[in-house]
Amino acid sequence: MKTSWKNSSSSSSSSSESDEPSVSPGKAAALNSAVKKLPNYVPAYPGAKTTAASLNSFGGISLGNYEFFSSDKPDTILDFYEKKLTAQNFTIAAKNSDANDFGPTGTLVANRADPSGTCAITAESQKSGTKVSVTFSNK
Repeated sequence: MKTSWKNSSSSSSSSSESDEPSVSPGKAAALNSAVKKLPNYVPAYPGAKTTAASLNSFGGISLGNYEFFSSDKPDTILDFYEKKLTAQNFTIAAKNSDANDFGPTGTLVANRADPSGTCAITAESQKSGTKVSVTFSNK
């Protein structure tokens, strides 16, 4: 039973993990516009393919996300954002490494008191690169 659970889990994991995502030209233009509005501590990652980006404001608080796909390793990406965040007076609350079936994974969580803000980044190895999700909020 345990073996069949592993097989079923790994086959569903493999089928949900795909090669680099494709983005239509229209969606790419909209994403590019959204990325330009992200806060300066969440710049577009060099050479990455943006797959999602949004910025919303509620009662003076901005919330957003930025997702992309890169050929760089998770540690390289997290180091890039750690430098950007600390340059903007964020404190690193946690930085962790792990692994999945495709290779290394990592997370980075940072916050700052004035002006208040939080940022969480997850980078996961995929079949043909690294999938990254950045969520943030600020006042």
